[in-house]
Amino acid sequence: MAVLRCPVPSFVSDYVRVTSWERVDGFLITPGIISGKYGILENGDLYFRDVSERDSSFSFRCHTENLITREKKISTNYSKIVVTEPHHNQPPRIIRRSTRVKASIGHRATLTCIAQGYPVPTYRWHRSAGGQRILSDLDSSIRQEGGVLIFNKVSRVDAGRYSCHVSNAVGEDRADMELLVEEPLRVNLSPQELKLDVGKSALFNCSVEGHPIGNVVWKKDTRFIASNSRVQFPTPTSLQLRQLKRQDSGMYQCFVHRDSLSSQAAARLIIGDLAAQFKLAFPEKTVRPGSFVSLICIANGNPAPQVKWTLDGIWTLSTRPGVLVSTYLSGSGDVISYVNITSADVTDSGVYSCTAFNEAGKAVHSRRLNVFGSLFIRPLNNLTALAGGVFKVLCPFGGYPFDSIIWKRDGRILPANQRQHVFQNGTLLITDVQPGIDDGHYSCEVRSQQGPPVSRTFRISIRTGPKIASYSFRDNLHEGMRTAVTCIVTAGDGPLTTSWLKNGHPLEEDPDTMIVYADEGFVSTLTLKNLAYRHNGNYTCIARNDVASGSHSAMLTVKVPPRWIIEPSDTSAVAGRPAKIDCQADGVPLPHVRWKVSTGDPPEKFKTIVSSSHVHILVNGSLNFQSIETSDSGFYLCEANNGVGAGLSTVVRLSVHSAPQFHSKYTMMTARRGERATLECRALGDKPMSFSWKKNGVALDPVAEVRYSQLSEDTPLGGQSSLIMEKVEKKDSALFTCFAVNDYGEDSKNLQLTIQDIPDAPQSTEVHDVSSRSVRLSWSKPFDGNLPITQYTVMWRQIGGQSTGGPLTVPGSETTLVIRGLKPKTRYFFRVKCENSLGESQFGAEVAVTTLEERST
Repeated sequence: MAVLRCPVPSFVSDYVRVTSWERVDGFLITPGIISGKYGILENGDLYFRDVSERDSSFSFRCHTENLITREKKISTNYSKIVVTEPHHNQPPRIIRRSTRVKASIGHRATLTCIAQGYPVPTYRWHRSAGGQRILSDLDSSIRQEGGVLIFNKVSRVDAGRYSCHVSNAVGEDRADMELLVEEPLRVNLSPQELKLDVGKSALFNCSVEGHPIGNVVWKKDTRFIASNSRVQFPTPTSLQLRQLKRQDSGMYQCFVHRDSLSSQAAARLIIGDLAAQFKLAFPEKTVRPGSFVSLICIANGNPAPQVKWTLDGIWTLSTRPGVLVSTYLSGSGDVISYVNITSADVTDSGVYSCTAFNEAGKAVHSRRLNVFGSLFIRPLNNLTALAGGVFKVLCPFGGYPFDSIIWKRDGRILPANQRQHVFQNGTLLITDVQPGIDDGHYSCEVRSQQGPPVSRTFRISIRTGPKIASYSFRDNLHEGMRTAVTCIVTAGDGPLTTSWLKNGHPLEEDPDTMIVYADEGFVSTLTLKNLAYRHNGNYTCIARNDVASGSHSAMLTVKVPPRWIIEPSDTSAVAGRPAKIDCQADGVPLPHVRWKVSTGDPPEKFKTIVSSSHVHILVNGSLNFQSIETSDSGFYLCEANNGVGAGLSTVVRLSVHSAPQFHSKYTMMTARRGERATLECRALGDKPMSFSWKKNGVALDPVAEVRYSQLSEDTPLGGQSSLIMEKVEKKDSALFTCFAVNDYGEDSKNLQLTIQDIPDAPQSTEVHDVSSRSVRLSWSKPFDGNLPITQYTVMWRQIGGQSTGGPLTVPGSETTLVIRGLKPKTRYFFRVKCENSLGESQFGAEVAVTTLEERST
């Protein structure tokens, strides 16, 4: 059995595959089936079964495909196997074997075990299971072809360790290897969306389908997650977050990596805004003057709420002599707020309200503080209600005890209609407030059996909120033009204040931005001159009075011709590598970018580029080459147009440089001993180019090797180097490697030099089958001088005499000869020499033998 390997450089072997092998007579060998004479292994090697001398008469070359660029190549030189006849028995020796083979479920896999020996070895495959080697049960899915074990469709149960045993009559050898079965990675992260409040715990589980799992990595918002007191990994595929905080919200990802494969899944954690709420709030209290009073509210929420205190829903409470108002955040995240009254007075009585609020909402808790004393009602300024809205007011009385609270309008007890509501705590509520109907004088009266009633009269005025008429900017506005819009308040009571916002921020006037107010703020005109890109945005007019506000917004779009964000420039690239020419433009509307190419110099006709697997126009307009080639050199035109103005265009030159490249990666050469040998390597690529040589992997030292000299020179398409060896010797047979280097990379080529010479003298001459008149000689084949031995010559002589026998010759393929016509009971000396096309060897060592005595008849 034998194997040929395709000469693929190691730096591209990961993404170059062998597609077929071609025999010199045109016979094509393709992957898929290993049977008969040839087969292609998973790594692309060509596999021979039942090798015979005839196999050395054929040469082979391989066909390859680059998986990235889809470029197809054929090896320049043919390779062949050299078949030698065995001259004596040899125990088996495994010369090529698998170690660890990875295969995906459902795909094909092979375990390789190639051995040499004589007689031809036999193969046995065993599988390790439970510590014992057992013979593989070969079925339709697994079969053996000599030294190759073939799995047609790999399944998970096929994974394990296998042993290859080779043996013949004189010995045996063994190799162990492993088959790793991989399942495609599929990752799922659950739950995919999780909504929780601050302080809760979250658990994400990353389920992985496929074998083996590999490494699991967790990320949050694309950053790696490290464990701490709150963040833990109960298992590699689970993530637990405790005592959640607002900053824990975001996107969580589980990445699973196995060699070059990876898969990921994502989930979202949402920390909900928790509206302010009370955990504890003060009750209604009744105290006597001089008592100490403490009113407390404990609230929480997300974010932490703020707290405000009011008296009778109108007056804001703050610290003053005898009254302390304080708020703080506890260690548990609660907001604690209190009002302490050192010595209560009847004037401190009333309805106290604690309002906790945050972005998510608010909570209000109100209770009355009663202080024994005479009844009174606090004075109120005139009140204002919004037309169409809801009006609510609490009678601001104090003192204790009291019996009832009533409301009157113009002396009439309320409610007087279905829109008016009076509550026992002294609150008056009016819905859908109507101008001219609900305005007027209202009085609040508090009664008690222990004294005369008290009352206070207030005036309620009805005001109308602003309403703004719709406005818009006209279409098809271009740079340099001017435009204006007028904001008219069609309804609402004055006085008014009017203002403008752009994209939610106050609009500032400048030489090109002018705002004119008229009619006491009811009319406002915005004028924009010398329109430009910076003017684009959303413009809002807001009108406010003391009860409400109104607004209207309009979008301004100024069409802007294309302008360069990144203007293309001349670019250099190296063949075989990715390359990109940037071309990015902005404008309104967004420009469309188009690329054209011209290979002429100077450029003439440009041809539109259409995206393909080789060259692709990115979303941002840049031109991207997956693997650039020298043929891509030329002039490129980038055009950006959006229908506004003349558009933009720029012509740039793309120069593609070439790293050194040998078309032929392997060459075999022969030379005769004593002659001059010259090894040459010619590389394509940019100049200047330098060369160096190695012999059997060791750098050549011209000083130490006085018979060696190097000569390098430029060629029209690159450079070449010659290694000259004077009077070559047998030790010059070696694998020489030529390295070519320039500013853009390097490449190498192997040259196998074989030194040819006359053969060595035959060795180990032995005598067999001795009789009175004949003997049989045998000898071992010597070093053949790297040329076939054409014949062996046998000579002999008698002991003590000068008479000689021979010469007798046999073909070079034979190493035994029967010599007849000898004398009985006579001692002879035999010697053997051989020859090839270059000449004869010396005679080997003589071997002596005495013929037997002839039997009498």
